[in-house]
Amino acid sequence: MAGTAEEVAFREVGISYLARQWKDENKIILMAIIPAVAFGLIHVTNSVTSMGFSAALTQALMALFIGVFFSAVYLRTGNIWPIILCHSMHDILASSAAVNEEALGIEFPDWFIPVLGVFEGLLFVCGLYMLRKSKRAEIIALWNHRWSSDTSAAEKE
Repeated sequence: MAGTAEEVAFREVGISYLARQWKDENKIILMAIIPAVAFGLIHVTNSVTSMGFSAALTQALMALFIGVFFSAVYLRTGNIWPIILCHSMHDILASSAAVNEEALGIEFPDWFIPVLGVFEGLLFVCGLYMLRKSKRAEIIALWNHRWSSDTSAAEKE
């Protein structure tokens, strides 16, 4: 449920609000980064008490990276459901790993977190690539169409 609530809050509400306010190709990167930073910051508060500051900072940075990727997917598609599904699967896997580590005494190898960081860093780069300059007009057109469809549906009621 946390993944669903976070995606609705940060992507569906956050990005939708920014896209409605800033119908500007030059602000697309900001539309992705602002909710991703907020997403990262919320993960600091989630984990600083239980993990310690450096682990919380690492989790926040990884949340920022994946948040930019999720933001890019949302901006390119206007569809929140694939992001909710991916986020939920990520949370299930992370929770399962944490429970198994604690309950079974499994210890992750030292390379695990750096490899995960590289993977999420690559998602960050993919997200920025998805928002490259040549795609920004297409993104604005998608959101303009989405808003005109919302307005048309409201007017019919």
